[in-house]
Amino acid sequence: RGLSLDLGRSVLICDEAHNLPKFCRQALSTALSENRLRYADRELSAFSSVLEEAALSVDGLKDVVDKVARVFDAMKFSYEGTHLPRGILRALLRRSGLEPSTGLLESLESAANVILLEKLRRGSEPTSHLGTVGDFLRPFFLLEDPSFERFCVRTRLRSGRMIRRIEIRSLDPAPLASSILSPLSPNGVGASILMSGTLVPGEYYRDILGVGMARHREFPNVFPKENRVLFLDDTISLAWKSRNEKTYTAVAERMEAIASNTPGGSMFFFPSYDVMRSVAKLYSRDALLETRGKTKKEEVEGVLRFGGSVLAVMGATLSEGLDIPGTIKAAAVFGLPLEKISDEVRVGVNYYESKYPGRGKDYFYFLPAVTKIVQAVGRAHRRSEDRAALYVFDRRFCRYYLKDAPTWWRKEAIRIRTVEELVGRTRRFWSQ
Repeated sequence: RGLSLDLGRSVLICDEAHNLPKFCRQALSTALSENRLRYADRELSAFSSVLEEAALSVDGLKDVVDKVARVFDAMKFSYEGTHLPRGILRALLRRSGLEPSTGLLESLESAANVILLEKLRRGSEPTSHLGTVGDFLRPFFLLEDPSFERFCVRTRLRSGRMIRRIEIRSLDPAPLASSILSPLSPNGVGASILMSGTLVPGEYYRDILGVGMARHREFPNVFPKENRVLFLDDTISLAWKSRNEKTYTAVAERMEAIASNTPGGSMFFFPSYDVMRSVAKLYSRDALLETRGKTKKEEVEGVLRFGGSVLAVMGATLSEGLDIPGTIKAAAVFGLPLEKISDEVRVGVNYYESKYPGRGKDYFYFLPAVTKIVQAVGRAHRRSEDRAALYVFDRRFCRYYLKDAPTWWRKEAIRIRTVEELVGRTRRFWSQ
């Protein structure tokens, strides 16, 4: 829009399109923290005289902000986000004396406009905390779309202080995605091309993005077949009930077997930071462990170039954004990187089950995890001359979700079940 393009006459080309569902859901979601309410209250005090001149009641506006704060106090918060059903929300609003109305919201918006104009006159940045509160409360009070749900989230800051936040989360990326990608949409592009090394299964992405008319094409692996091998082991499970020292020891044993028989650096991917750290304690070699948001590409490259081991988390920075050709000789994933069962997962699964009967759990829970696995092992092959062995250790993936991976995985996968077989097969690959 900022380029003044006629979208109807444009062709949109989107790389890494497997990220579109998450991107669209985040773009459609919004939040309000208790800190923002405090800032809005201070803003009302700072601009009280200007608001009074505009015939707006500062006391009335402060009363609205105070009542919203009391609604916060009546809610139940959790780190994953506690679901706030519409019926309970209405009851909380009635109890707090905060009956939602367009008149109430318009008074907040009018006050925010007065503050913005005054800030512009003073040469200050034209932003308003009260405006942010009003923009959030309108959909929070009035939105009835089943593809949006409300959640109460507790977050711990780096300082250690806890803050509370209420969120409106989008469950469905299709309304936003299809409004741009579909040529049938009034604001859509003339045509679009979505690309990714993990844009499978095609039916899933067509449904989830709301572009049912799109044609899906899967092309052969462009890397020479002699430069790759894929091993699958369904004897390992990192499901919640299987996460114990016995399983972690078996994982560490396979990591040792891979690292000892690979002529170069190895990357090992896990479903969570907790599992990664638990396994690292049992791994006999020195290794670089990914730190959330802090591990640098240069650190990883330095370790791998000297034949070391890097431990990372699927879905985090190193499993998707890492591009260091020729340095990863072995890429192994352990477990299916499923989210912890939370209120959002339950609500999302139910929503997709009603929209696509029989597919709810796959669409909202399992298939995004399959994409993370394929993305993680894809770090090993960045150029046609890169040679690497790929490993997947997970019972559920190998038995049930291999069908949802790229076609060449199903055609070329070699099944292994013991450490001895793993060592023999790995040596054979590198000796060829």
